[in-house]
Amino acid sequence: MEISAKSLSIRWRMIADAGAPERRRSICLRQAFLALVPVTGLLIAAGASAARADTTLFILDVSGSMAQKLGAGSKMDAAKATFSELIDGLPAALNVGLELYGHRGDKDCSVIEVPVPPRPLDAAAIKASVAPLQPRKGATPIAASLERAGQVLAGAQGRKSVVLISDGEETCGGDPVAAAKALRGQDVNFALHVIGFGVNAKQRAQLEAVAASGGGNYYDAQDAAALKASLQEVKKKVASRVLFRDDFDGEMLGDAWEVLNPSEDNMVLDDGKLITISQPGNWEKESIPNLLLYRGADQLPKNWVIVAKMSTEVLDYPGNSNQTAWVGLVLYKDKVNQLELNINGRCCGDRRRANYQKLSGGKWLPGYEHSFGAPATEPRPYYLKIEKKRFEYTAYVSEDGTEWAKVGTHKVLGKKLRPGLFAVRAGGARETTTEWDWVEIRAIE
Repeated sequence: MEISAKSLSIRWRMIADAGAPERRRSICLRQAFLALVPVTGLLIAAGASAARADTTLFILDVSGSMAQKLGAGSKMDAAKATFSELIDGLPAALNVGLELYGHRGDKDCSVIEVPVPPRPLDAAAIKASVAPLQPRKGATPIAASLERAGQVLAGAQGRKSVVLISDGEETCGGDPVAAAKALRGQDVNFALHVIGFGVNAKQRAQLEAVAASGGGNYYDAQDAAALKASLQEVKKKVASRVLFRDDFDGEMLGDAWEVLNPSEDNMVLDDGKLITISQPGNWEKESIPNLLLYRGADQLPKNWVIVAKMSTEVLDYPGNSNQTAWVGLVLYKDKVNQLELNINGRCCGDRRRANYQKLSGGKWLPGYEHSFGAPATEPRPYYLKIEKKRFEYTAYVSEDGTEWAKVGTHKVLGKKLRPGLFAVRAGGARETTTEWDWVEIRAIE
């Protein structure tokens, strides 16, 4: 069946005009439309992005202390050799840039340069910029270098990372911890990783605080071998490929999603969010309303991670732990086999918990629980993450996207699980509203 773009537009308009309330972007209408034509024939823009190029900016310290002897050469010699090796191993699709400070040999704290702005990996250009570097008596303006990094990354899409390699502390009177916190505050998809190369305890304490404020990790490297190992760990953080991301900012739900048991009145796209209202349902009876499942599960690599940000309220009837709602991520095979990471109001005094459960052959196995330690019925933000490494699926939760708590690990053999989103409540519980900000699936290299 061949359908022109004009006829697609007309048929969609006829369906949309049939009764959807004004300003409401009905997801169920989208599903009805998809049923009219083959998926391969769709000419309508989807609301999800298949992938966005990530960006990493490396900041290299070339101040005078990098001249200190290390093995047969200097710290700078070791850093240049290891860094060049790392650059050769980065994926070509990654946007990579280079920033330098301390390389002009004076105490001018404003001497910060970006010889290679972020762009699809140009290993030759980066190595050519690094090769002639020699440590001189330059300053160490860490705070100013982070502020410059923020300007450089301002227009970047996807995940943004800064990797600072330094062997000392701030010498220009700036506040690198505040600068890192400001960068993190601008974008939750930002992370600052710091490698302290041959630093003392005082210097390490500052660099650790900088990494923590920037939402990243600190790596301590006292010799060339440790520097190489640290850079390899950083590579794993920054080089993972984005396989799928949905910011829910389109006019309709993208065709990457399949919606099971659609309920039009309880799920809409509005103001860049996917909004759901929980309704009664049962996994074993395949009756979970508005169950969103990712269509591309068969194309996922062996190792991957799904991360989502949402805000939800926890509503229950005090004194009855069974009257609650469950909202979260699901890895779904069928009605009797799945993994479920949810936020709920079940049990006890705090009424705000995360559960990680496994349904195997129709039986719920012993699971894992994380308590957030305080009661809450107002909407609160949550970050959910499930990381798949071969047969192990490890769940994490966070309230700010920076500090992650491990919930537990389940193992699944031989089952292709489909990532998805869900919201369901007990029959006697109050309705729960959830706003999904975004969801992303990344490959783990």
